Amino acid sequence: VYNSSANEFVASLHRSSERVFNTARSKLRETVQVNIWKSWSDRRISALVNAAKSFSYMDQAPIQHVDVHRGIDDTLTMLGDRVARGIEIVREYDRNLPHIEVPASELNQVWINLIDNAMDAAGDHGKVTVRTYRTEDSLAVEVTDNGPGVPPEIQSRIFDPFFTTKEVGEGTGLGLDVARRIVTARCGGQIGFHSKPGKTVFWVRLPSASSHDYSSPKAKRFSAPDRACCASRNPGPAS
Repeated sequence: VYNSSANEFVASLHRSSERVFNTARSKLRETVQVNIWKSWSDRRISALVNAAKSFSYMDQAPIQHVDVHRGIDDTLTMLGDRVARGIEIVREYDRNLPHIEVPASELNQVWINLIDNAMDAAGDHGKVTVRTYRTEDSLAVEVTDNGPGVPPEIQSRIFDPFFTTKEVGEGTGLGLDVARRIVTARCGGQIGFHSKPGKTVFWVRLPSASSHDYSSPKAKRFSAPDRACCASRNPGPAS
């Protein structure tokens, strides 16, 4: 009887110690996960704040001598939540590109419109490629997605103001129009696209040596739709 009671007591202690150990391990795991999440969140918030400041060129002159990759990377950081859902981002950068003189915060509006549209087209598990390279007299940026493509019957309207292929309430139809006007009128460059099912490429060409007069009336800052400017489309050659 004595031995039986002792064995039961030892077994009870063993079970209790297991419960204590499992509870402690669970709590430790939760604490570690919370700390990891908090650390990640802090870094993410800090990165977003820094990207937002860099993206907007806060407290800096409107015309800047910039590396275009900085604006593209800031844009991708700000769209990071979409990347986290499964979109694959491929950067194919020519790191030897020269810096260019542009209205930097406005040019960043071009990148966010093009990249955000590409992510919409690609879907949560699609692929978006951002490529930069140099031509004879310009700096080029291409944003490519592997989405369904732009139907041929609407391609001629893609840069028109208020034209959108998105559902009601999801798009204003102004993003590409604003991007076009910034590139052509503000930066003296060209913008265009070519598309087929599975591959759509939007490209931007910017002068590598700026001779653009930013004080010209045609080079005014764009913050709202301007129908008068919409007829001066200069899409340039598709490649």
